[in-house]
Amino acid sequence: MAGERGQSSKVLCVSDDICPEWMGLTRWLRESAVFRQEMYGEDRFCLAKLETDVERWVVEPITRYLRGVIGPEYQNRIAFARLSTKEGGILRIHSDYGIGQLLKTGGTPYAWVWYGGEAPSEEHGTAFFSHHLYGDTLSHDVDNAEHDRLLREESDDLSQWTRTSLVSMRPNRIVAYPADRFHGQWPAQGWGSSQRDGRIVIVGFGDGGGVTDVAKGRDMGHGGAVERGTSTTG
Repeated sequence: MAGERGQSSKVLCVSDDICPEWMGLTRWLRESAVFRQEMYGEDRFCLAKLETDVERWVVEPITRYLRGVIGPEYQNRIAFARLSTKEGGILRIHSDYGIGQLLKTGGTPYAWVWYGGEAPSEEHGTAFFSHHLYGDTLSHDVDNAEHDRLLREESDDLSQWTRTSLVSMRPNRIVAYPADRFHGQWPAQGWGSSQRDGRIVIVGFGDGGGVTDVAKGRDMGHGGAVERGTSTTG
C-alpha cells in the first residue's frame, strides 16, 4: 500500500486524494487560518479552529470514506488544524487515550490525520510504536495516572519503544487509526518558521462501530488500504 512501512494490522487505513477541495483547503491553512498557542496538560500546541466551509471541505469526504471502512454509523466529532515548525520539536509518543470519554457518545473512538502539504522527504509523517510493556495500544484498563506518567516520563524516550511503521506525509492523504494506538509525529521536529512554510495537518476524532476487516488485510477501495506491509523499520 502507498505510504506505509512496517508490519502491523492496527493502523486502520491510508487514503490518497481524499478531499476534492484540497488546494483551496491548503491555501486557507497557509494564508487565512488563525493559529494560536494552546496548553493541554504540560504540552504546548499551535492550533487553529476550522471555519464552517473549510471544515466541510475536509470532514465530509473523510466521513464518507470512513463510513465505507468502519461502517455507516461512523460520525466525526472534532477537527482542528495543527502547525509545527523547526522551532522546538520534542518527540511525543502517545495514544489518544481518553478521547472516548471526551466525546461522551459511547462509540469506539478513532483518530485521523490529514496532511496539508509537501514534506522534506518520505521519512516525514506519522510513526506508530510498540511500548516495551503495553504493546501497540494503551489498554482501557490503564488509569489516568499511568497514562500521565507515560507522557511525562517515557513519551520521548526511544529506549522504551520500537517503531513498527511509518505513514509518509503526502498532500491530501489521510491516515486513520484506532485512537488508543501509540503514535507520534515523525521526526519530532517540523520545518519552516510559520504557517506559510511549516508542517500543517488537520487532526480529527470520531466514533462508530468496530474495525471488522483490518486484521484480514482487505482493500477498502477509494485509493485506501489497511496497513499490511512486510518490511521492518528502526
